[in-house]
Amino acid sequence: MNKLIYSVVFLLTSAVSFAAGTPMAFSALVFANVLLIMTNLSWRDNCIAIMRKANATFWWVCSGALGVMLVTLYVPFFRGIFHFGVLHLDDLFYAFIAGALSLVWFEALKMRSGADVSVRA
Repeated sequence: MNKLIYSVVFLLTSAVSFAAGTPMAFSALVFANVLLIMTNLSWRDNCIAIMRKANATFWWVCSGALGVMLVTLYVPFFRGIFHFGVLHLDDLFYAFIAGALSLVWFEALKMRSGADVSVRA
């Protein structure tokens, strides 16, 4: 999650304008949250194995989150409410990469820990 925070701070403090940086930060956060939900479905399996056996609820949550994100980014009325600029396809890809980087550390932790990871409530 720290990599995602650094990416968001970098976007907002770099030469990228506020109107272009905020939708990228928003998209990166949505992608990161959806991917972290996915990786938390299993403490033993990797992302690909989780996607193969994920339940219907997971796919509804992913579809809903990504659908709301796309509506917020690309419908002019909602984009105006949030003061977002136009987010181009390559910027959306970079936001996905930033969100996916937040997943890497968690997958590395799962691989390092192996089957010894226990969940404490």
